[in-house]
Amino acid sequence: MALLHRSTIVPGKLDLAAAWIGRQPWWTGGSDTSLTKPGAFRLDDPEGRVGIEFIVAGTVSGALLLLPLTYRDAPLEGAEAGLLGTMEHSVLGTRWTYDAAVDPVALAAVIEVVRTGGTQAREMIDGPDGPVERVPSVLAHGSVRAAGDGRTGGTVPVLGIAPASDVVAASDVVTSSDAVSTTVTLPNAQLVVRRLLDGRWTPDDATGLLSATWGDVVDVPIVAVRSA
Repeated sequence: MALLHRSTIVPGKLDLAAAWIGRQPWWTGGSDTSLTKPGAFRLDDPEGRVGIEFIVAGTVSGALLLLPLTYRDAPLEGAEAGLLGTMEHSVLGTRWTYDAAVDPVALAAVIEVVRTGGTQAREMIDGPDGPVERVPSVLAHGSVRAAGDGRTGGTVPVLGIAPASDVVAASDVVTSSDAVSTTVTLPNAQLVVRRLLDGRWTPDDATGLLSATWGDVVDVPIVAVRSA
């Protein structure tokens, strides 16, 4: 469950991201990096310390990008290359904002959802009369490929995808990006995060998938997981 607060955040998430995406190899939108937010979903940190949000962001050219972000109450050692900057949250204070591709807590959450056929986190907004559930604007689910048949299924265990608890420290996470994706290499798995959501991605060699639905876009793969 993701507990959200009614708050003000300065700078805003998309403002912070806009200053960062222009330096990424998958950004092809020119000098105008302003973004809109068609939708987002959250994943759970079992310890409740790290906010994990996957934002579907729109560009002025009409393209859609996937911006997976994490929000922390202190710097993440070894993840300096993925730091977007800091935000001031009116309830939680200073939040260090990272590209989730370098954050082991977010990577663990993705692996866990894929392994178990899970879904996005429930979003609860804190209010004067207690938390109120909010329906996510993007729905996500994990799936794995059943051994021997090549098909995706809900909860079939797959050898080679390690439990989330086995994900390593940030200093051991290796990332590389091209024009459409970021590849994350771990000792126990490899994840490919699709940055450009153009609807044409079919990762046939994936052991498991994290897929998303928003608006009239249905069940689009956004992260592929491969066994090590």
